[in-house]
Amino acid sequence: MREEPLPQIKTLKSSNFDEVVHEVKSIAGIAKNNHTHHLVLVSGVPGAGKTFVGLTLAHDIEKAVYLSGNGPLVDVLQDSLQNKTFVQALYGYKTDYIRYGKVPDEHVIIFDEAQRAWDSKKMNGVKSEPDIIIEIAKHKSWSVVVGLIGEGQEIHIGEEGGIGLWNAAIRNHDIHVHAKHHQTIFPNAKHYYENKNLHLNTSLRTHNALKYFEWVEEFIAGHFERCKEIQQQLEKERFMLKFVKSLDEAKALVQNLYEGTDKTYGIVISSGLKNPKGVKVVPFSDRYTTPKHHVAYFNYPDSPYYCRKLDYAATEFQVQGLELDMSIVYWGSDLQWKNGEWKASNHKQGAEDPYQMKLNAYRVLLTRGRDGVIICY
Repeated sequence: MREEPLPQIKTLKSSNFDEVVHEVKSIAGIAKNNHTHHLVLVSGVPGAGKTFVGLTLAHDIEKAVYLSGNGPLVDVLQDSLQNKTFVQALYGYKTDYIRYGKVPDEHVIIFDEAQRAWDSKKMNGVKSEPDIIIEIAKHKSWSVVVGLIGEGQEIHIGEEGGIGLWNAAIRNHDIHVHAKHHQTIFPNAKHYYENKNLHLNTSLRTHNALKYFEWVEEFIAGHFERCKEIQQQLEKERFMLKFVKSLDEAKALVQNLYEGTDKTYGIVISSGLKNPKGVKVVPFSDRYTTPKHHVAYFNYPDSPYYCRKLDYAATEFQVQGLELDMSIVYWGSDLQWKNGEWKASNHKQGAEDPYQMKLNAYRVLLTRGRDGVIICY
């Protein structure tokens, strides 16, 4: 964190990054001095720097921890940082408490992708993940739970409850809530502080990324004429967005573009796509595999799974929260435009809205490229 870059995480900093970090640290100081408990929600569009905010807070604040339910992200970050202390897997953290009654030391708990927290059904019990985190926090003399909030990226079953789970979790717990949202979202807060400084805005340097995010939203919505207009603007900004009909063409394009550089590029693919042609999917790693295959995809050039070799594709679960300089999106038959609408197949069993989760999966795949995206269809 002090000396090395973190090239695998979203590095597009917002213009108010320092202000957001300062605001959360100030709230932590108030909580410590007044022995109070707080829920702070930090929001921002994909690429605004939410993960980096969380890591910075976990690194800078004493007795703070960054938690993520995104196992591949945790694995890659721990490998990059060579540290397993201030970045931890949410699963182990909550399991130690539920199963063994172990109350962790941290007073500041940073929960990445807070809008994707599991509900009680997914937890196989009466408590949701927010219930458990708030319960842990209340064991302390003071606490701050920081929820990092993205939008439209719920891809696991049990993640569809959204922010409402956090409002339910703080009921009768005397929790002060700070967020940019309107206070009607949190009727259970002891006190609610609407705070615009907790939303990561974006600088002019990220204008092309903001425009591309708009393109993704319009594309997912099926507004293709608007997409063409935005695409023309992106070309002027030198953000690459191309459609190609063969994987070989996509590979040749990105290899020629980045020849002689150390830029990262790779293929990403929907987990719902069965037997894709011309590429293998990064396989699941058991707990004893070192390095894990999805970590090797990002961090180990000598591995057969390494992204630049273009032999293996990573799924939305393996790349969420991470990025490449250029991504090749292998568009599958599990989401096709037919008769004026998207037709989805190979749905996740047990999802409340499987169609929306399929759209979310492709939204994640489409937003992994830092310099641009090549869509192979």
